[in-house]
Amino acid sequence: MRAVYPVALTLLLLPALAVLGACGDPFGANQNLILLDSVKLAAVNVSSTGPTAIDLVLANAPSHPEQPNEAGQWDLQVRMSGSTFQLVPNPGSGVYRGAGLVKTTRTLEDPGNAPRASDAYTRTALTVAAGDRFYVQSRQYQPVAGGCGTVPKYGILSVVSLVPDSGVVHLAVKSNQACDDERLGG
Repeated sequence: MRAVYPVALTLLLLPALAVLGACGDPFGANQNLILLDSVKLAAVNVSSTGPTAIDLVLANAPSHPEQPNEAGQWDLQVRMSGSTFQLVPNPGSGVYRGAGLVKTTRTLEDPGNAPRASDAYTRTALTVAAGDRFYVQSRQYQPVAGGCGTVPKYGILSVVSLVPDSGVVHLAVKSNQACDDERLGG
């Protein structure tokens, strides 16, 4: 009869441990989950079938927020005004804060830590040029199983190149996929 209690307790604790592990693993000895990606995005207001945004929340995934099945699932979108490119942070929805950007002189090779304070980030569109680098704070969103929800993910991105004729921006993005962890170094 005693063997039943440990099994029952284990079955009850497994879902709780899975949820804790999905949100930055508080028992994971300060592990951070760094991803480095290269992404080409097309400006949303230029005719293209390519992705127009990037989603740090979903592992730096390219996104098509203009499509209903991906609406809201993005952190930064690319837009053009004449031959000028802009990165536009997701404005958020309802009570959830949008994504933010802050310019930095740090590099992807030596990123340091992203600022934690939400007020350090601008939530408005920023004009970008090749070589610019920015810290990114992801948006807040409706929590789902295994997601961070109201706590952000952090990253640094570098504008590698801009091609005004085609409306394409090449970005290098390094993000920490652990919830609420601003450390971007290795």
